[in-house]
Amino acid sequence: MNDAPDAQDDSFANIASSETILLDLVANDSDLEGDAISVKSIHGTDLTPGVAQSISVPNGVVNVSAAGVISYTASANGSGLVEFSYVLQDEHGAESSADVSGNVVNLSNDSAQVYESGLASGSAPSAETSSATGNLLANDDGLVDGLELSSVEYQGVPHTADANGVITIDTAQGQLSVYTQDYNGFSKGDYEYQLESSSLAGDGVSESFNYLVANPASGFVTQANLEISIEDDAPVGHDLSHSLESSPLLVTTNLVLVLDTSASMTNGEHGDGLNYLEIAVKALSNLIEQADAAGNVNVQIVGFSDSVISSGWISDNVEDALSYLQDLSSGGGTHYDIALNEVISSSTSAQQPDADNTLLYFISDGEPNFGYGIDDTVEYNGSNGLAAWDEFVQDNIDTSYGIGIGQADLDVLKDVASESATDEFAFIVDDVTDLSSTLVESYLEAEVDASLGLLQTASTDGFMVGADDGYVSAITVDDVTYSYDPSAVPEQEKNVSITTALGGVLLLNFVTGAYSYELDVGGDGWGQQENIAVTVTDFDGDTSSINIEINTVFEAVVDANRDVIITNQDGSSTISVPSLALLWNDTGDDISFDGVGNAVGGSVSGSDEILFDSDDGVGLGIHDSNFETEELSIIATAEDVSFVDFNGHDAVDLSDRSLFSLNDGNIPQIVSGGYSFTYQSELVNDNDPVTNADEDWIKVTLAEGEVLWANMATISGQERVKVDAFIYDAEGNLLVTDNGTTKFQEDWQGPRGSFTATEEGEYYIQIVADDDTDSGFYQMHLTIDASSAVYQKSALTDTQEEFEYSIIGDGGALDTTTAELIGVQGSSIDGGEGDEVLVGNEAANVIDGDAGDDALVGYAGDDQLDGGVGEDLLIGGQGNDILTGGDDSDMFAWLEGDDQGSSNDTITDFTLKDDSDPDNSPDVLDLSDLLQGETEASLESYLSFETVNNGGNVETIISIDKDGASNGESVHQTITLKDVDFSGMSDSEILSQLIEDQQLNVDN
Repeated sequence: MNDAPDAQDDSFANIASSETILLDLVANDSDLEGDAISVKSIHGTDLTPGVAQSISVPNGVVNVSAAGVISYTASANGSGLVEFSYVLQDEHGAESSADVSGNVVNLSNDSAQVYESGLASGSAPSAETSSATGNLLANDDGLVDGLELSSVEYQGVPHTADANGVITIDTAQGQLSVYTQDYNGFSKGDYEYQLESSSLAGDGVSESFNYLVANPASGFVTQANLEISIEDDAPVGHDLSHSLESSPLLVTTNLVLVLDTSASMTNGEHGDGLNYLEIAVKALSNLIEQADAAGNVNVQIVGFSDSVISSGWISDNVEDALSYLQDLSSGGGTHYDIALNEVISSSTSAQQPDADNTLLYFISDGEPNFGYGIDDTVEYNGSNGLAAWDEFVQDNIDTSYGIGIGQADLDVLKDVASESATDEFAFIVDDVTDLSSTLVESYLEAEVDASLGLLQTASTDGFMVGADDGYVSAITVDDVTYSYDPSAVPEQEKNVSITTALGGVLLLNFVTGAYSYELDVGGDGWGQQENIAVTVTDFDGDTSSINIEINTVFEAVVDANRDVIITNQDGSSTISVPSLALLWNDTGDDISFDGVGNAVGGSVSGSDEILFDSDDGVGLGIHDSNFETEELSIIATAEDVSFVDFNGHDAVDLSDRSLFSLNDGNIPQIVSGGYSFTYQSELVNDNDPVTNADEDWIKVTLAEGEVLWANMATISGQERVKVDAFIYDAEGNLLVTDNGTTKFQEDWQGPRGSFTATEEGEYYIQIVADDDTDSGFYQMHLTIDASSAVYQKSALTDTQEEFEYSIIGDGGALDTTTAELIGVQGSSIDGGEGDEVLVGNEAANVIDGDAGDDALVGYAGDDQLDGGVGEDLLIGGQGNDILTGGDDSDMFAWLEGDDQGSSNDTITDFTLKDDSDPDNSPDVLDLSDLLQGETEASLESYLSFETVNNGGNVETIISIDKDGASNGESVHQTITLKDVDFSGMSDSEILSQLIEDQQLNVDN
């Protein structure tokens, strides 16, 4: 009997797609009888001896040559497990079968794109990306155990992983990181590519990498490619438009003039028969006059030789400054060190007058004597020598110029000039007769001064050249093109100065893109337009072009004037003032509020309504002038006072210190000198232990060191109750009184003790019955002894809170000024001779502007506002207000929200325009903020007029429908104009007259 041959299974570990492997299927097969064996069939297909055959199997094909050689070829797209069977037979026809298995590894190429424009120096760093991430193995198949990411090749050089399994390759333009195993949040196969620099090769730039997957045990290796395409950056251009203003802003300039007065300054004549000192004095005089013409100028003059003299600050007095210059004389050596120390000692920011710019001009005809230069004797803020001077200039001077005449040493002058000075700030005047014009040119800045954005910095205007850097290659002005090529031989001039057909002077730096344009104020080019075409080229040849438009227009001077805000608002909370009130004393056509900042003593925010929060939390000034000194002390009951909440309790509000009076003769029970107030009240208790005992609370405001005395007395004819008194701070902490206990010292009647405030703030007095079952009346005499007070602020210097605000004109001109805050107590606010902003609180206020152009703001409450002499702005706010403009033309304004509640305001002296009266001062109604959506054509839907006879006095009542939605049927606000007669006129006629006479302001 013939046994079947023994067929054993075969396998191969890994093969890459499209690769071929030889299969010796019978190598591990045998026959017990030693019969010859052969493969009869593969995967169900019989083999024909001597005939080549191809048999399809999973993921590939088995090829049998005519000579019987068997191989397996993986298909191009095949991947994963390979399985098929074959039949083995011996020479007698006995058969058996076995299986063949293997694995096809199919790696796919990867690609990604990064953008040069996404580099920090690129044209769109926030919009485009300069990095790429992915996973090399994510699109690969047939990855079985035993296979590993073994290396990455770049430019033919293999790179392997570090101890953490990370392959890092620094490339020509960036860096690639590949993770061969899971690590630090990354998975096996992850990669990161970061573009770090641009290429000047232009388009089609890429970086190519090959990554290898291998089985070290079997020696199997296959690879695929990662291609990083790098998108070329190119310049991006945006057209520009400038407005050149004919009139500069009013500015205040501080000039620090340091002049060499050594003997050499008067040796010889150097132009027009003048010596160096005379030329310098003449030039500096011209500079002072130029600065004065631009606004206000404050001058400090330092003359130095081997000694030093100083004028000190001469504030806004050109005549005195010029006189001091003229009186300078020469003699002695040249000691720079004493001159600079004099400047340091007298010209810090704290010592300088307020100004928009502080400029220092140092003029000398020679280098300092040996040992007297910028040496260690020059001291500032703990530093010495040049470091000290540089720090001083940086802290206190906007620009420092070092200017030499004659044989001066430029290197030393550069040290005097602003740190890192170029020829812009340190220079030698070759022709001394040019000194005057040189100084003036250094002071006057070009009206248009900008950049095309060529220095690899982000810009919303002009060009963003991008990662490849670039230059201005051409500029066309008045049909003439000026070109620049950085590679030209010989080297071309980098700067060009072009006088335009309008008479303007355009300066351009081809390399940086910085440009300026100026037009002589007396020229004929105003009211016209310059058009300039600019082309930029980057260093791999990309170009972009834009147009620059410069409109030469006139604009009125915009001048923001300093404000003093006087308010009785509680400064421990937010102080509010309308921006319209701040604008009242400012000048310029169509000015508007631009913003606030630089608060001192607090923080500031807002636009329509300006909000100031004080840092000290105790308001705008507690001092002895807060007290009342003219009336007898007040004796009040609950009906006479207002209340505030304190931890759920109603507290009598005595924080208004004007309620306390020095004239206390009507209260004989007072035990101490000072300022007094008496509160009378009743405590009602029962015997029910469940019911809380009745109690009263009183709020007071105390300065540090003030002593509050509390002493109780009975009320004649009333049932008395003995009370106990305690005092708490604003946080609700029970405090210790002066007797060392938490309860005010007492006698047989009740409290008769004191409390001394250790810090300025709000305090709350609790009053309860000594026996919580007792009821009855009491009166509490409160006296503030201010003899040992330590006031944070005084009546004379209460101006430490302030902030800056800016205004902007219709043409974009800006100016900034300061608003001071001064706090007062009580319901009355009085102005003085100057221009003030007088702002009330939420209660009923009496506000008197006195003289000056004042802004008066009542806010809530039934206020009385009187502008007094001057052109005043009156804003009554909410409530029923009585408004009196006073002399001159005044404006009465209503803001959005002023109509809340019952708002019936009265103007006692509204003056209509009268051309027949040379002294006529017409007033204005400003309803532009109150009315919503109005136009001049639709005003009859918003405003209606009724002239009535009120007790023999004529008056006109204006009824206001603020949104016009009810065609005048809904009345949100009324304004009564006393002694104004519009009888016989229709609403349309009245409106036409007011608008034509410019006595009514609306939005359109």
